[in-house]
Amino acid sequence: MSNPMKNPPFDRLNRRRPLHRALVVSVGILVAACADDSRRPNGETCETSAQCESGLCEQGLCVSPGSLDQGAGICPGILHCLDGCTAKPTADAVSACSQACFAAADSELEGMLLADEINVCAFVENSCVEPTATDSDEVRRALFSCRREHCLGHYGQCYSGGTFGRGDCAGIATCLGACSPAGAPLCERACVAAATQAAADAWFDWTLCERSQCFSSTGAPPDDACATQAGSAEGACANAHAQCFPAP
Repeated sequence: MSNPMKNPPFDRLNRRRPLHRALVVSVGILVAACADDSRRPNGETCETSAQCESGLCEQGLCVSPGSLDQGAGICPGILHCLDGCTAKPTADAVSACSQACFAAADSELEGMLLADEINVCAFVENSCVEPTATDSDEVRRALFSCRREHCLGHYGQCYSGGTFGRGDCAGIATCLGACSPAGAPLCERACVAAATQAAADAWFDWTLCERSQCFSSTGAPPDDACATQAGSAEGACANAHAQCFPAP
Protein backbone atom coordinates (compact mmCIF):
# COMPACT_ATOMS: atom_id res chain seq x y z
CA MET A 1 0.00 0.00 0.00
CA SER A 2 1.35 3.42 -0.80
CA ASN A 3 1.99 5.67 2.14
CA PRO A 4 2.72 9.16 0.80
CA MET A 5 4.32 11.51 3.29
CA LYS A 6 4.61 15.24 2.93
CA ASN A 7 7.52 17.06 4.41
CA PRO A 8 5.98 18.98 7.32
CA PRO A 9 7.26 22.37 8.37
CA PHE A 10 9.63 22.39 11.28
CA ASP A 11 9.51 26.07 12.25
CA ARG A 12 10.56 26.92 15.77
CA LEU A 13 9.45 29.97 17.67
CA ASN A 14 12.14 31.94 19.41
CA ARG A 15 10.46 34.41 21.72
CA ARG A 16 12.52 36.85 23.71
CA ARG A 17 11.43 39.34 26.29
CA PRO A 18 12.63 42.91 25.80
CA LEU A 19 15.49 43.86 28.09
CA HIS A 20 17.01 47.11 29.08
CA ARG A 21 19.88 47.99 26.75
CA ALA A 22 22.44 48.00 29.53
CA LEU A 23 21.32 44.57 30.67
CA VAL A 24 21.58 43.24 27.12
CA VAL A 25 25.15 44.48 26.87
CA SER A 26 26.03 42.93 30.22
CA VAL A 27 24.51 39.60 29.31
CA GLY A 28 26.23 39.64 25.92
CA ILE A 29 29.60 40.15 27.56
CA LEU A 30 28.91 37.37 30.03
CA VAL A 31 27.87 34.92 27.31
CA ALA A 32 30.88 35.76 25.21
CA ALA A 33 33.14 35.17 28.17
CA CYS A 34 31.53 31.93 29.27
CA ALA A 35 30.60 30.28 25.96
CA ASP A 36 31.68 26.66 25.75
CA ASP A 37 31.79 25.31 22.20
CA SER A 38 32.11 21.76 23.55
CA ARG A 39 28.58 21.71 24.96
CA ARG A 40 26.28 19.31 23.13
CA PRO A 41 23.07 20.09 21.21
CA ASN A 42 19.72 18.51 21.98
CA GLY A 43 19.52 14.84 21.04
CA GLU A 44 23.16 14.00 21.77
CA THR A 45 24.11 11.69 24.61
CA CYS A 46 25.24 13.14 27.94
CA GLU A 47 26.12 12.22 31.51
CA THR A 48 25.59 15.60 33.19
CA SER A 49 23.48 18.66 32.44
CA ALA A 50 26.64 20.76 32.25
CA GLN A 51 27.54 18.97 29.01
CA CYS A 52 24.38 20.22 27.23
CA GLU A 53 23.72 23.51 25.46
CA SER A 54 20.23 23.44 26.96
CA GLY A 55 21.60 22.91 30.46
CA LEU A 56 19.53 19.75 30.90
CA CYS A 57 20.53 16.09 30.58
CA GLU A 58 17.51 13.78 30.87
CA GLN A 59 17.81 9.98 30.68
CA GLY A 60 21.20 10.24 29.00
CA LEU A 61 20.22 12.78 26.32
CA CYS A 62 20.49 16.56 26.04
CA VAL A 63 16.94 17.95 25.89
CA SER A 64 15.16 21.29 26.00
CA PRO A 65 13.70 22.14 29.43
CA GLY A 66 10.37 22.85 27.75
CA SER A 67 10.12 19.58 25.84
CA LEU A 68 10.14 16.85 28.46
CA ASP A 69 7.38 14.93 26.71
CA GLN A 70 9.15 11.55 26.93
CA GLY A 71 10.41 12.06 23.36
CA ALA A 72 7.25 11.88 21.24
CA GLY A 73 8.99 13.97 18.57
CA ILE A 74 12.12 11.85 18.17
CA CYS A 75 12.33 8.88 15.83
CA PRO A 76 11.38 6.11 18.32
CA GLY A 77 8.40 8.18 19.45
CA ILE A 78 7.31 8.70 15.85
CA LEU A 79 7.50 4.95 15.23
CA HIS A 80 5.34 4.28 18.30
CA CYS A 81 2.86 6.81 16.95
CA LEU A 82 2.86 5.16 13.51
CA ASP A 83 2.30 1.73 15.05
CA GLY A 84 -0.71 3.19 16.84
CA CYS A 85 -2.12 4.34 13.51
CA THR A 86 -2.78 0.73 12.54
CA ALA A 87 -5.73 0.82 14.96
CA LYS A 88 -7.53 3.22 12.61
CA PRO A 89 -10.48 1.69 10.73
CA THR A 90 -9.66 2.73 7.14
CA ALA A 91 -6.64 3.31 4.93
CA ASP A 92 -7.45 7.03 4.72
CA ALA A 93 -7.60 7.27 8.51
CA VAL A 94 -4.27 5.46 8.79
CA SER A 95 -2.74 7.91 6.29
CA ALA A 96 -4.07 10.95 8.18
CA CYS A 97 -2.78 9.54 11.45
CA SER A 98 0.64 8.93 9.91
CA GLN A 99 0.78 12.52 8.66
CA ALA A 100 0.09 13.74 12.20
CA CYS A 101 2.88 11.55 13.59
CA PHE A 102 5.42 13.07 11.21
CA ALA A 103 4.12 16.59 11.80
CA ALA A 104 4.94 16.18 15.50
CA ALA A 105 8.64 15.48 14.77
CA ASP A 106 11.16 17.60 16.65
CA SER A 107 13.19 18.12 13.49
CA GLU A 108 13.44 17.14 9.86
CA LEU A 109 16.25 14.75 10.79
CA GLU A 110 14.04 12.88 13.26
CA GLY A 111 11.00 12.79 11.02
CA MET A 112 11.94 12.56 7.39
CA LEU A 113 15.53 11.30 7.53
CA LEU A 114 15.20 8.66 10.27
CA ALA A 115 11.60 7.55 10.84
CA ASP A 116 10.52 7.91 7.23
CA GLU A 117 13.47 5.77 6.10
CA ILE A 118 11.73 2.82 7.75
CA ASN A 119 8.37 3.82 6.27
CA VAL A 120 9.75 4.15 2.75
CA CYS A 121 11.74 0.93 3.07
CA ALA A 122 8.70 -1.03 4.23
CA PHE A 123 5.82 0.34 2.19
CA VAL A 124 7.41 1.87 -0.92
CA GLU A 125 10.49 -0.19 -1.63
CA ASN A 126 9.37 -3.59 -0.36
CA SER A 127 5.54 -3.54 -0.46
CA CYS A 128 4.99 -4.56 3.15
CA VAL A 129 1.27 -4.58 3.98
CA GLU A 130 0.18 -1.79 6.33
CA PRO A 131 -2.57 -3.12 8.63
CA THR A 132 -5.77 -1.35 9.64
CA ALA A 133 -8.02 -2.03 12.63
CA THR A 134 -9.97 -4.70 10.75
CA ASP A 135 -6.91 -6.81 9.95
CA SER A 136 -5.96 -9.87 11.95
CA ASP A 137 -2.93 -10.26 14.20
CA GLU A 138 -1.43 -12.44 11.49
CA VAL A 139 -1.34 -9.44 9.14
CA ARG A 140 0.26 -7.30 11.85
CA ARG A 141 2.84 -9.95 12.61
CA ALA A 142 3.63 -10.18 8.91
CA LEU A 143 4.50 -6.47 8.93
CA PHE A 144 7.12 -7.03 11.65
CA SER A 145 8.49 -9.94 9.65
CA CYS A 146 8.67 -7.81 6.50
CA ARG A 147 10.40 -4.97 8.33
CA ARG A 148 12.88 -7.40 9.83
CA GLU A 149 13.69 -8.94 6.47
CA HIS A 150 14.10 -5.71 4.53
CA CYS A 151 14.57 -2.75 6.90
CA LEU A 152 16.47 -4.03 9.92
CA GLY A 153 19.46 -1.72 9.47
CA HIS A 154 17.30 1.40 9.74
CA TYR A 155 16.09 0.65 13.26
CA GLY A 156 19.40 1.14 15.04
CA GLN A 157 19.87 4.50 13.32
CA CYS A 158 16.37 5.59 14.29
CA TYR A 159 16.54 4.59 17.93
CA SER A 160 20.10 5.78 18.55
CA GLY A 161 19.88 8.96 16.47
CA GLY A 162 22.99 7.77 14.62
CA THR A 163 25.23 7.75 17.71
CA PHE A 164 26.56 4.48 19.10
CA GLY A 165 28.62 3.41 22.10
CA ARG A 166 30.32 0.24 23.32
CA GLY A 167 27.55 -1.73 25.00
CA ASP A 168 26.23 -5.14 23.98
CA CYS A 169 22.81 -6.41 22.97
CA ALA A 170 21.95 -7.85 26.38
CA GLY A 171 22.82 -4.47 27.89
CA ILE A 172 20.17 -2.84 25.71
CA ALA A 173 17.58 -5.25 27.12
CA THR A 174 18.65 -4.49 30.70
CA CYS A 175 18.60 -0.75 30.09
CA LEU A 176 15.17 -0.81 28.43
CA GLY A 177 13.81 -2.84 31.31
CA ALA A 178 14.70 0.02 33.65
CA CYS A 179 12.97 2.75 31.58
CA SER A 180 10.18 4.50 33.43
CA PRO A 181 7.64 4.64 32.03
CA ALA A 182 8.28 1.58 29.90
CA GLY A 183 8.70 2.46 26.25
CA ALA A 184 9.62 6.12 26.87
CA PRO A 185 11.34 7.15 23.61
CA LEU A 186 14.00 9.31 25.28
CA CYS A 187 15.03 6.41 27.47
CA GLU A 188 14.94 4.00 24.54
CA ARG A 189 17.28 6.26 22.60
CA ALA A 190 19.73 6.47 25.48
CA CYS A 191 19.75 2.67 25.82
CA VAL A 192 20.40 1.99 22.14
CA ALA A 193 22.90 4.84 21.76
CA ALA A 194 25.00 3.31 24.55
CA ALA A 195 25.52 0.12 22.51
CA THR A 196 27.51 -0.65 19.39
CA GLN A 197 25.75 -0.56 16.03
CA ALA A 198 26.16 -4.33 15.72
CA ALA A 199 24.54 -4.78 19.12
CA ALA A 200 21.67 -2.52 18.10
CA ASP A 201 21.14 -4.54 14.92
CA ALA A 202 21.14 -7.76 16.96
CA TRP A 203 18.60 -6.30 19.39
CA PHE A 204 16.16 -5.29 16.68
CA ASP A 205 16.68 -8.57 14.85
CA TRP A 206 15.52 -10.32 18.02
CA THR A 207 12.65 -7.96 18.90
CA LEU A 208 11.24 -7.80 15.38
CA CYS A 209 11.42 -11.59 15.13
CA GLU A 210 9.71 -11.95 18.51
CA ARG A 211 6.93 -9.57 17.46
CA SER A 212 6.48 -11.42 14.19
CA GLN A 213 5.67 -14.47 16.30
CA CYS A 214 4.01 -13.05 19.42
CA PHE A 215 2.46 -9.62 18.70
CA SER A 216 -1.08 -9.19 20.07
CA SER A 217 -3.47 -6.41 19.05
CA THR A 218 -4.91 -6.37 22.56
CA GLY A 219 -2.05 -4.05 23.47
CA ALA A 220 -0.69 -6.48 26.02
CA PRO A 221 3.08 -7.06 26.11
CA PRO A 222 4.31 -10.16 24.28
CA ASP A 223 3.33 -13.32 26.11
CA ASP A 224 6.32 -14.64 28.07
CA ALA A 225 5.61 -18.22 27.06
CA CYS A 226 5.43 -17.23 23.39
CA ALA A 227 8.67 -15.25 23.59
CA THR A 228 10.42 -18.08 25.40
CA GLN A 229 9.31 -20.54 22.75
CA ALA A 230 10.31 -18.20 19.91
CA GLY A 231 13.81 -17.81 21.36
CA SER A 232 14.32 -21.46 22.27
CA ALA A 233 16.67 -23.73 20.33
CA GLU A 234 13.70 -25.04 18.34
CA GLY A 235 11.97 -21.67 18.01
CA ALA A 236 11.56 -19.46 14.95
CA CYS A 237 13.85 -16.81 16.45
CA ALA A 238 16.53 -19.11 17.85
CA ASN A 239 19.42 -17.57 15.90
CA ALA A 240 18.37 -13.99 16.67
CA HIS A 241 18.04 -14.79 20.38
CA ALA A 242 21.44 -16.49 20.46
CA GLN A 243 23.08 -13.48 18.80
CA CYS A 244 21.68 -11.10 21.39
CA PHE A 245 21.94 -13.37 24.44
CA PRO A 246 24.88 -15.71 23.80
CA ALA A 247 25.25 -18.65 26.13
CA PRO A 248 27.92 -18.11 28.81
